[in-house]
Amino acid sequence: MAPIYTLMGIPYVAVLDPMRGIVLRKTARKRMISPGQLSLDFNETKHPRDKGGRFASKGSGEGIKVGDQFDAPGMFGMYPKTYEVKKVEDGQVHIGYANSHLAHTSMPEASWKHFKNDLSGKVEGPNSNNPYIQAVISGKAESLGKGNSGIVFRHNGKVVKVGTTVPFQPTNPGHRSPEEAIENLKREHDTCEYFRSRGVPGIPKTEFIVHGDKGFLIRDEMEPTDKLTLEQLHKVDKIVRSIHRVGYSIRDQIQVGLTNGEPYMLDIGDAQPLEGTPSQRRDRVKDDEWRIEALYNRNNVKHPISIARKAVANRKRYRQITGRSLPAHIRPNANEIIALVNDYNQYVAKYRNTESTEG
Repeated sequence: MAPIYTLMGIPYVAVLDPMRGIVLRKTARKRMISPGQLSLDFNETKHPRDKGGRFASKGSGEGIKVGDQFDAPGMFGMYPKTYEVKKVEDGQVHIGYANSHLAHTSMPEASWKHFKNDLSGKVEGPNSNNPYIQAVISGKAESLGKGNSGIVFRHNGKVVKVGTTVPFQPTNPGHRSPEEAIENLKREHDTCEYFRSRGVPGIPKTEFIVHGDKGFLIRDEMEPTDKLTLEQLHKVDKIVRSIHRVGYSIRDQIQVGLTNGEPYMLDIGDAQPLEGTPSQRRDRVKDDEWRIEALYNRNNVKHPISIARKAVANRKRYRQITGRSLPAHIRPNANEIIALVNDYNQYVAKYRNTESTEG
């Protein structure tokens, strides 16, 4: 094999030219694979071919083959896509877009069926005596959307969340096995019940059922909304603070539903215990604070803490630039802010029965 030389990052091979002697010629540069993508070089002996000459998965039990395609219909706000099996090895199915030779993610072989059904909004399983589960399986329930942990349906005053193996972005890592999807939904149910047992307000009662190879989480239907009164906003803020009090963070956008005017948290599937270093725990709490402030902002209301934070930052910035304190004619604004924060602290003491150190 001719030696390869690299000049300015470009590979060359030394060859003998009859007219010019030894010359360097550019070689075909090997295509680089981006991080998170999979090289498609694989050992054919691990992928026996079927009678049609296509690669078949080894021991999959479902006849998954390299080249198998699935046309996702573009539900749940996603564009229609055609996915293709690029590789089957060691119990994993590697998939990518049909118009690309790269595999973007992988999943357990048993999840390939769920991948196709979940992105089509279908739930398969045996008939159930539970009317809400049966409505989902028979296609009579209304599909409301899909998140990172489940697909949500509505039927006769109940909301049914079905565990999914597919992440919110289908090409992201983190595809679950069917058993992991069930366990993930069970964890959400257990978290809800833990919050309720610790006196966290605004957490709906849920029922968890395993049927077939799917988990189902059932609760009363509530009206999802972003439009809240000031009193409702304060109650949602109380829910978030109470979740922090029992040692958890939400780690997701705050979704609120109303029942008889009372706000409830609709989705806490990503809630996790506040673990790690003190700095990491503070960051988790601060992330949730930004989310509650964003909810206030969507209702054209400024959260008192965000007003105080901005005021402190402006005063500090003014002092850094000028070397002086704020001029006298601006100080009344600061006093108004102090009064607002004091009012907020009184609200904290009244509704949470705790001493507030905010502001």
